Amino acid sequence: MPTASSASRTSIGLNCSIPLLFTALSQIAQAQPYGLTTRPNVTAFYDNTLPAEAPAIPSNWSTVSAFPNLTFLNPLGLAPVPGATKLVVWEREGKIWIFENNPSTTAKTLVLDLSSQCQGWNDSGLLGVALHPDFAVNKQMFVTYNWRGGITGGSGDNGPLMGNEANSPPVNLPTRNRLSRFVLNGSFQTSLGSEYIIDQKNQSLWHDGGGMFFHPLNGFLYLTNGDDADSGFTTQRIDRSLFSCVIRIDVDQIGGSTSHAPTQRPVDEVSPTWPRYFVPNSNPFVGQPNALEEIFAIGLRSPHRMTIDPVTSRIFIGDVGAESQEEVSVIEPNDPPGLNFQWPRIEGKNGNLTAPYIDSARRRGSVCRCRARSMESLPHVGHRPMRSSHRAMPDAPLSIFPPMSGCRI
Repeated sequence: MPTASSASRTSIGLNCSIPLLFTALSQIAQAQPYGLTTRPNVTAFYDNTLPAEAPAIPSNWSTVSAFPNLTFLNPLGLAPVPGATKLVVWEREGKIWIFENNPSTTAKTLVLDLSSQCQGWNDSGLLGVALHPDFAVNKQMFVTYNWRGGITGGSGDNGPLMGNEANSPPVNLPTRNRLSRFVLNGSFQTSLGSEYIIDQKNQSLWHDGGGMFFHPLNGFLYLTNGDDADSGFTTQRIDRSLFSCVIRIDVDQIGGSTSHAPTQRPVDEVSPTWPRYFVPNSNPFVGQPNALEEIFAIGLRSPHRMTIDPVTSRIFIGDVGAESQEEVSVIEPNDPPGLNFQWPRIEGKNGNLTAPYIDSARRRGSVCRCRARSMESLPHVGHRPMRSSHRAMPDAPLSIFPPMSGCRI
């Protein structure tokens, strides 16, 4: 049974307790009354010439220890709780915590412990949490993570969890990309029993996704997934599996003029009661023969972050590149659905696809995958650093710079 935990926590090896250095989040979705007042007058990415060193941070920037009495082990994200003065934080190895959004708070409460069946390390683990738009009423929490059975002597994805604080597990370790719905009680706690929304087998701890949110206007759930480190098999196709794509689904199964039941089950989807979601009628591949209609966009490699600006409805996808390029892709509110972000045929702004290629609408060069300097040097507001590997960083506590109004990083 989940219980309240004290502020202190001891861990061993490399994964020592990491203080959470976040700027306190506001419950208000609008831009904050601080940060940059005007947009810097620079062209894209320093005129397409990457600097030899990351630009120095101005002296008037600083990190703020928003909750000095709390620590977390490998935290990957945090989010405000609708209808409450609380925040949730999720850890890579499978624990979700809740606490009061108050700098003086000294206690955190365990919401959910998936650590016995959550495979962390590399690009895997408990990657995303999204609270339902009507959470204040229905208390529904959606969690995407790498499930593994944790059974001693088990085979395939039912085998034991691998790796420890000092040693990475084998990369080619079968797990499942699982999206689950949990219902919290009045104390904001729940147990392992859940409803599987998507439960898809995968073969690698690399190139997962984890970006997830509910759209503030249409209410659909958006979720990213990577190419399972098998770009020759999982990419540039819409007829097999939910890899290398943005997924858009209706978890409320509204039906009618809004959504409908999916017409084709993804290969290696093994949830016991599929389907537990509907497909929006406006998804790009609805009605196409043999298409997985859940897919909203394709051509992604390792998209660990996807966020939406609630003011403009612009969607930003952080996608880890293969070699010299890290990429931020943008879906504008007026873009047609079904955009193809070109992986693995083209990286960055190195040209556009030539026919044949999958795309429900015209190619949009303005939204193709763009060259950026290394994401290792960029701060990320409210999220984990965008890395190709989510290893513990014992000497690098997660630092969040003050939000910047009117721009995106």
